[in-house]
Amino acid sequence: KAHEFPDTKVFITGVYAKTSVKDLLEEAKLNNTFGKDLLEIDYLAGNTIENVISTFRLLRREPLLTRVLIISNDYHILRIKVITEYLYNDKQKLDFYFWGIKTDYSQWNNIKKAYSEVFKLLRSLVFLVFSGPSIE
Repeated sequence: KAHEFPDTKVFITGVYAKTSVKDLLEEAKLNNTFGKDLLEIDYLAGNTIENVISTFRLLRREPLLTRVLIISNDYHILRIKVITEYLYNDKQKLDFYFWGIKTDYSQWNNIKKAYSEVFKLLRSLVFLVFSGPSIE
């Protein structure tokens, strides 16, 4: 998507500590077409709830960003959407869009990932309801 919208801010959360902006730009073949200042990496988030919280923190710091496209694997999008809707307060008017990268479900490993995602979704819901994490 960065190729389609080269002037858009890109925020990647939950990135492995040794991965750099340069690494990501090279891997996506964006070296000469995408400004490094438009890419921000969050290394601290360790799970999906923390990914969403990090995203909301970024959006608070950058109030001009109001349209948000969240990209992940298709089997993971429902959990991200549920967490996002649960944590979102409408003080900042935001429009969220979700785009899932297609998964090949003819591979057994991907079927297992989708199956485990159901349990992760339930676990996330229980955590959100009983702990009420804050995006502050």
